[in-house]
Amino acid sequence: MSRKAVDRHVGADCANYKGLKQIKSALEKFKINSVIKYPKNRDLFRLIIYGKDNLIKFQKEINFLHPKKKRKLQEAIDSYIDYNWDFSNKRKLLKKLIKGKSGKRIRICSVIKNNVVQLSQHLDKLKIDHKVYSEQNKHSKYFELCIHKKEAVKKLLKNKYTN
Repeated sequence: MSRKAVDRHVGADCANYKGLKQIKSALEKFKINSVIKYPKNRDLFRLIIYGKDNLIKFQKEINFLHPKKKRKLQEAIDSYIDYNWDFSNKRKLLKKLIKGKSGKRIRICSVIKNNVVQLSQHLDKLKIDHKVYSEQNKHSKYFELCIHKKEAVKKLLKNKYTN
């Protein structure tokens, strides 16, 4: 682990392929997924554990004794973004989502459908006209909530949901 939010993995390099396979097998008993790779231009094998869930399991079940490695593992786990929106204060969330937006329409996007659905339900209660769409780009599926009508945008501005 060396670059925050880029190299979020735990790894071990070793010339002993059979030994790494045994470690991989032992990790599977803890339900920790790992892969073994053979890097080009190197005479060794590399076992890699990656993904937030696997890193958390590794931390919980095995972890490091060395304080610096322990700290770096925690930083790697903390660097994952939580895409779930906090709906405990809906007014504050809505204000945050539309901060700095103005004009003819407002678009709010999320990769998690439930975020947009809950926001849509809140806007229904506020009687603010909007539409929800499911979109797909080259990389992923996402969900979009659009407030198209000027009256709806004005209502949000009037109720001080922005800036």
